Amino acid sequence: MKKEDKEMLRMEALIRIKDGGLLHDDGNRRIKLLLKTLYWLNMRVTKVGKDTDIIVAVREKIPSNAHKLEGLPPEKRKVVLATGYRIIPPFNEVLAYAKLAIERFVLLIDPNAKVEIDFPNFPFPENIQQIEYNSFNTFDNNDFKENRSDFIPEEIMAKVDDYIDFVMKPSEHLLGICHSEWEMKKLILLYIFHLHWLSPAQRHPNIHFD
Repeated sequence: MKKEDKEMLRMEALIRIKDGGLLHDDGNRRIKLLLKTLYWLNMRVTKVGKDTDIIVAVREKIPSNAHKLEGLPPEKRKVVLATGYRIIPPFNEVLAYAKLAIERFVLLIDPNAKVEIDFPNFPFPENIQQIEYNSFNTFDNNDFKENRSDFIPEEIMAKVDDYIDFVMKPSEHLLGICHSEWEMKKLILLYIFHLHWLSPAQRHPNIHFD
């Protein structure tokens, strides 16, 4: 499947998080972490702008190894991969699920927060302060210098595990997914709860985990 054909077929939208002050911190760490969760919801972030509101431009994520796209209308499309078929969920469903994921993310920061999210119809505002694309998945290595695990209350760990299960559905787990889950857990615990945590792979470097 040609790259230009994929670009034509991809659906896109804007997500606006109104008054996203809880997501503002040094180095845009919480915003980047939120964007990382959106990756697992079948969407690719193309632009991010922050002001009083946070605006995220997203596109449907079609696997890079897709060589054919079948099925019309859009809600019945399926991608043909070398390994077989994969159904592409309707984009409006993906957006609705992303909205719930963002709400849950903000409530991890402040359980009493009021979250307002919509999908504006206007073009991405060019006069808004943008976060560089290359920095979306880049976190400061200095944040992870401390090789320790803090005491983490069961209530906090349960909230984090529940959120990760919501974003990375257990029914869709693939071999090696545990490493992505642990990375997400480590980032959430550090950037939201200010707690250091070592994954099983870090605690047991001589054991191979899949």
